[in-house]
Parts: sequence; structure tokens; C-alpha cells
Amino acid sequence: VLNRDDGSERHSRDVIKWFDTIFDSAVAGMKRGSDSSIHGSLMTFGVMLLNGQYLSPKLPTVYDFVLENRHRRDANIRKSVLDLIPKLANYRPRYFIQNHMPICLKYVMKKCYSNSERGEAFLALGKISISVGELISPYIPDIMPLLQRALQRKYFCRQALLCISMLARATPNTMFHKLDSEMPLLLENMFSDGLVPRLIESLREIIDLYAKTFASL
Repeated sequence: VLNRDDGSERHSRDVIKWFDTIFDSAVAGMKRGSDSSIHGSLMTFGVMLLNGQYLSPKLPTVYDFVLENRHRRDANIRKSVLDLIPKLANYRPRYFIQNHMPICLKYVMKKCYSNSERGEAFLALGKISISVGELISPYIPDIMPLLQRALQRKYFCRQALLCISMLARATPNTMFHKLDSEMPLLLENMFSDGLVPRLIESLREIIDLYAKTFASL
């Protein structure tokens, strides 16, 4: 008769074996090289990142696959890459910061100019900022022009509003000073699409940012 500890160990081994099978299948899909197999494998990595620490020792392999395929022509693959980068940043923030943050941010920020992918790019940028906090501050001088452009009527992107609110949460000190100097133009552009729910949420984040920052002075 198995005791509870033996049953738990067997269950853990079974789970690890199951994850191994899934991961090996995803790797095989990446190596097949077709757009559909790569897309499916990237989606599999994304789901696995949400399930515990199994992928921790395999992160270098996952990053290699993601970054190697970031310039593929297939739109589904590029959008999967934009979805995966913030998930990777959130999974192991320190590993991301130490090994991959510059190249990932450069890619995501470039995609903020893309007509077809800028929505996903701004969401990715905001989510990354939540994971790394104030360490994204050196990049904010380059991020602000992207936001200003994305809030102009001609280029308006609603996801940029969410990016602003996430940046405000992630880097309150840095954003406070940036918003203080650039707020008039930023606010004017933020209303380009009317008083939509995402604008209200972003304004709430900015107001909270000012209130908390003034309270700490």
C-alpha cells in the first residue's frame, strides 16, 4: 500500500514526465520550421509559462526559439512573439533583466510603429514594465515619443492608453517627472479618441500617481 508521500512523489514524477513530453513536442515543432508548427509551438510555450517553474531550466532554449523567430513574415508568429516576451519577463524577471531585456525592448519598441502589430506591442511594453519596475526607466525617454505618436488622431492606438497606465504603476517616480514636463501635450492627445473606458482607466492611474507622489514628498 502506498503512503501519501509515495503517492505524491509518483504524481510529481508523472507531471514532470507529462511536461517533458509536451516540451519535447514543442521543440520538435520549432525544428520542423513550418509557420503553423512554429506558431503552435510558441503558443505551447506560452501556456507552459503559466504553469509553475517547470520551464526554469529550459529558459535559454525557449528564449532562443522566440528571438530566432521574431522577424518571421507570418503575422501569427510575430504576434505570438509579442505575447511571449512579457510572459517570459514575468516568469523570471531577474533572468530577463540580466540576459534579454535590451534586445527584447528594442524589438517591442520597433513594433510600436507597425500598423498591424502596434496594439500588441504597446500591451507588451506595458506588461514588461510591470515585471521589471523602475529598471525600465532608462528606456522611457525613447518610449515617450512612441506614446505621443500613438495618441495622435492619425495614428491613434487605444492600447497605448493601457501602456501609459501600466508604466505609471511600474515607474511612479520616473513617470511623475515625465508627465510633469510632457503632460499638456500627452493629455491633449489622449482625448483624440473621445472619453473611452481605456482613457478613463489611464487617467485614473495618472491621478493616483500624482496623489501618491505628492503624498510622499
